[in-house]
Amino acid sequence: MARKLLVQLYEKNADEAISAGFAKFAAVLGVGSDEMGICYMSEINLGMDGMSRHPERIEEAISFFRTRLADDHSQRGDLHYTIGNAFHALRNEQEAKRAFEAALADPALAASPRRDDDRRDDCRAQEFCLL
Repeated sequence: MARKLLVQLYEKNADEAISAGFAKFAAVLGVGSDEMGICYMSEINLGMDGMSRHPERIEEAISFFRTRLADDHSQRGDLHYTIGNAFHALRNEQEAKRAFEAALADPALAASPRRDDDRRDDCRAQEFCLL
């Protein structure tokens, strides 16, 4: 039930609602659960919009997603990209650039079918890496 609600909120771009319920989601789903990735992505989104009230959660998100990288995850490019967004949200542009470059270097990311929104994000990452 909590997972379903979390997915619905994320699909509706309800990042503020997810952030407000962060502790409850963590208690029900478990801090290290894969589902908490959605909560962390909401915190990153808020940070990128300059609306984060919990930068420590964005720092936790970096560790959370780096752990997924170490698990030989099949979506390495996506994980690097998310980590890049987290660093960007924290205004650490040098680390963001490194993460975006790692994402763009992943052949699986380039070969995967993408939505139009994802393609725009990829273009932004490429522009960022040219800085």
